[in-house]
Amino acid sequence: MLKIAIVEDEGQEAKKLEEFLRRYLAKKEMSWEVVHFSNAEDFLERCRSGYQLLFMDIELPGMNGMDACRKLRSFDKSMTIVFTTNLV
Repeated sequence: MLKIAIVEDEGQEAKKLEEFLRRYLAKKEMSWEVVHFSNAEDFLERCRSGYQLLFMDIELPGMNGMDACRKLRSFDKSMTIVFTTNLV
């Protein structure tokens, strides 16, 4: 089972991303689980539960996504990170 974390403060955007993932992984016939976090601090507190794939928004309230991933790398070097943003 693929364990995925989405860190996104805009709920609608997180739902869109989850829907894209659902369709893609259904085509690949993969089982998966996704957990949504609305800020980086909550993710870092609870991320040690073995996520394999992380979708991290860059612009977040409080700690931004780039800083959060620097902290993540201090204790987890294997999680795949995909940065997301709606910045233009």
